[in-house]
Amino acid sequence: MVFVEILMVFSLFIYDRWGDLVGQKQGFAVNELRLGWDGRFQGQDVLPGVYVWHAQLALKDGSAITKKMVLTVLK
Repeated sequence: MVFVEILMVFSLFIYDRWGDLVGQKQGFAVNELRLGWDGRFQGQDVLPGVYVWHAQLALKDGSAITKKMVLTVLK
């Protein structure tokens, strides 16, 4: 297993199960939790369910990677 240190999130997009964009953030440090997605869309908490996030990340070595994963929102 190779460990990579992520320094910054260039872009973060969150999509619902129908592919609609429900969250978007850009240009924040990974350790700034208050700057990440808060689970809201248009001022309302999203419904419980499965969402997909897609992020472009800056690594400590100067390179960039793209990651996509699934997240589940619970109430």
